[in-house]
Parts: sequence; C-alpha cells; structure tokens
Amino acid sequence: MSDNNNDVVEVLQPPNLLKLKAGSGGFDPKAVLRAEARVGELAFGFTQWARQQAKNIGDLLEGLDEASWADSPDATQMKRMAFDLKGQSGSFGYPMASTIADNLCRLIAVPYDPRVLSLAKAHADTLRLIYSKSVVGDGGIKGREILATLGQAVDFFAPAIPEPEPAKPAEGESRPAASAA
Repeated sequence: MSDNNNDVVEVLQPPNLLKLKAGSGGFDPKAVLRAEARVGELAFGFTQWARQQAKNIGDLLEGLDEASWADSPDATQMKRMAFDLKGQSGSFGYPMASTIADNLCRLIAVPYDPRVLSLAKAHADTLRLIYSKSVVGDGGIKGREILATLGQAVDFFAPAIPEPEPAKPAEGESRPAASAA
C-alpha cells in the first residue's frame, strides 16, 4: 500500500453457505417437536431393553460359580451387558444405573470370591429396581446413600486405580501453580 489516500480497497464477502443450508427461518419448530418425540420413543425403548438386560445379568449371576466366574460364555455375556448398561444409561437419564453398572464391571474383573458374587447380585438387583421404578437422575438422597454404600463395598474388593502423580518439572522448567477452586 502506498501513502496515497486515493487507493481503493475491495472487501470480499464470502457467501454464508451455512445460512443457505439452514434456510432463512432458522429451526422448524415442527422438526424440533418430531425430534423430541423420537428421543422420547428411544428413551422408552431403552428402559424396556435395560430392564431386560438387568434381569439377564441377574439370571447369569445365579448360574456362575468359581469355575465359571472368569472365562465362561455366560461370564463374557454378562460383562458385555454390564458394559453396555454402563455406557448407555447416563445418556437416557439414568446416571445412578450407569454408576451401578460401572461398579458391576469392576467387580466382574476381580478374582472369584463368594462375597464378590453376592455383591454383584446386589448390584444386579439394584439395576432391576432402578429400571422397573424408572429411577432417573441420581435417585435423590436415598439413591446417593445406596451409591455410597455399594461404592464402599466395591472399593474394598476392587480398589480404584489411583490417579498418577503429576510429573515433576525438569530442572530449570517451571509450571504454573494450581489454582484453588
């Protein structure tokens, strides 16, 4: 550019392709209602499916013993079902069930012990109750008490993996101090 104020500057405005795709009216309220209805249908279907999965887990636990705990087809199927419930329950409004299923996954991973089997059965019973009564959310005060009690028992048999210690800075390297939240 020169010092001459008579230079002409051309400003280019690229087309807004997103606006063209969305249309001029924004969201269609009817489309939003249809989507919400579909999510409601999926949630109902999930609850029915989860209720059956919880029952199946309980049934499989009844047939497990020391010999079949780790490597039988029933144990493998139960592990898959517990993992599926763990991953999907929170998405459909059942975070308490997701935590219970996570506990169950942890229990299944430890060596056989009759007390672990009993605790796993208690988790399966709790899952059945949650889905049969449609206990969404964290279950309130009673739900949090149940989670705490079961969590303590699971921690006894299947301790959580501790968080790794942060690496120490190399000599001469500085890191910002952690802020107190």
